[in-house]
Amino acid sequence: MKIKWLDLESSSMKHILCGADYPDLYGLSLYNIKEETAGCLFIEQYRDQCHVYSYPFLMQYYDDITNNFPGGLYRCVRVVSLYDEHPFENEFFIRIAQSFPFMEELSLINRHSQNHKTI
Repeated sequence: MKIKWLDLESSSMKHILCGADYPDLYGLSLYNIKEETAGCLFIEQYRDQCHVYSYPFLMQYYDDITNNFPGGLYRCVRVVSLYDEHPFENEFFIRIAQSFPFMEELSLINRHSQNHKTI
């Protein structure tokens, strides 16, 4: 399976998550679930890479966004921080700009050179 993203509701998540391996999965959305329950789903080494938030997203900060950020619309967010697991590409910054239309501050950690440079 080449599944990269799953959107699950709490009533079906255990059956789907335990029913198969998802080696290419980099995104998971869980709906109608308590934060404590979501935390129990992940092994300790990956727990700090999980973002658990409710919708609508009312916080003014969104920290530690990686290249796998799927997008969305976050009208309340004013401060964003990014770090690269892979090189940042132009399309990623377009997605960030569209997702955070009222962003006032952006910080990033850039450890990897861009692959597809545009002039």
